Amino acid sequence: SDFSTKGRDKVKAYVANKYGQKYVSDLGTVIGLKSKGAINDLGRVMGVSIPEVRKISEIMDKTTVAGIQADWDTINDVVGKELAPFKNKYPQMFQWAERLYDHIRSYGVHASGLIVGDEELDGIFPMRWVTKDKKLVTQWPMETAEDFGYMKMDFLGLRTLDTLEEINSILAESGKDPIDYQDLPNQTFPEEMWDLLDKGLTVGLFQVEDGSGKQLVKRMRCRSLDDLVDFLALNRPGPDVEEYMKGRAGKIVTYAHPLIENVTRSTYGMFL
Repeated sequence: SDFSTKGRDKVKAYVANKYGQKYVSDLGTVIGLKSKGAINDLGRVMGVSIPEVRKISEIMDKTTVAGIQADWDTINDVVGKELAPFKNKYPQMFQWAERLYDHIRSYGVHASGLIVGDEELDGIFPMRWVTKDKKLVTQWPMETAEDFGYMKMDFLGLRTLDTLEEINSILAESGKDPIDYQDLPNQTFPEEMWDLLDKGLTVGLFQVEDGSGKQLVKRMRCRSLDDLVDFLALNRPGPDVEEYMKGRAGKIVTYAHPLIENVTRSTYGMFL
């Protein structure tokens, strides 16, 4: 569930009070060393100049989708030729970077996850003290915790929701009606808003601020709430954007089965 950042703290406190402080804990995370991170770290340690490392990172960024870095197999397939001069120049750095892929780099705290147990966690669960936050968190990451039968709950704090609350506060102070965010299907949107999206101006919009979001919204030219829903879903990993765009452009859509047509007609055969 998503809450404003203030609301999230209240929900976490409620859960801890309801089930007991010793039965509830934030989830710790194990942070693996990914492809670009390995190059950045190794480049610094091995004395490779910052401009060179930046050039390598920019090439590797071409394989990043929705903020998720590609593995080395994908990087080598897609941009291997562009990286070749750097691989020849720094062979040891690239060799070590590939070997270190997904090795543990550091530990953190999950942005939204809580573990709830039916026994006091510190007696049966490996825990770690986080000095900065002054709290215990699990040493097991979420996948391991769930494998052992623990319930993981997600309470995500979104600054976007804080912004929306602030907008309504400003409207109220100005004597204007607040926006009913629960009734968006029945609201009209000004043409100026669509024009801004057509230009790729997505800074401040949840999950679509990166390069792929900016480019996709320019192509889509959204003009309805349904278009916006499709746009947000298409910018996530998984959907075949090109097939969707072909259907949107009026090309013939083929469906594997009539049942699929019934539920994906509005999204041109794509499950979003």
